[in-house]
Amino acid sequence: MLSRLAVMCVALLLALGALGVAYAPWMDEVYIEQRVTTGYWDVGGSQGFWRNWQNHYSEADMLPWLTDIDASSQWLGPTTVAGLDALFSASGGPGATAKSRFISHYMATRLSIAAGRLNPANTHDITGIPGYAYLGLPNPESATLSAIVIAIEARHPADPADPGACWPGNSQYETLRNICDAINSLQT
Repeated sequence: MLSRLAVMCVALLLALGALGVAYAPWMDEVYIEQRVTTGYWDVGGSQGFWRNWQNHYSEADMLPWLTDIDASSQWLGPTTVAGLDALFSASGGPGATAKSRFISHYMATRLSIAAGRLNPANTHDITGIPGYAYLGLPNPESATLSAIVIAIEARHPADPADPGACWPGNSQYETLRNICDAINSLQT
């Protein structure tokens, strides 16, 4: 005959078994497949990267980008594929001016946007760059790249042939170059 302890053990095992049977229908696995986009990554493209654009892109890639840049920039253009080497070469060496250094870095920025390496909707904090206030951005701590480009374009004189046209000075060109360089160097 079974002792009371043995009966209780058997009863407990039966109860646990019944509980498992009751619990089993509640267990299930669901797989959901969905694409989630959390943002766009910027990989930039420094002046050195674009100086060697042939290692990354074809001339057929470059032509429409340069056409778009020429149409939308007062600072850049007319620019051709052949002219890129001259543009980037003018920014180095002893004869380089503050303006030519800015122009080459700005061209790298605009090419990175055109190639999808930089997203114009992503925000940037440029407050760490000396002279950043020159752009007059309302939110320089979270300015979109498109707002930065618009502000840079706004610094070009409306009528460059006007003898009274107000061109940026060397320190302002350096500020513009430093802003473009910081954005071009992104690897996020």
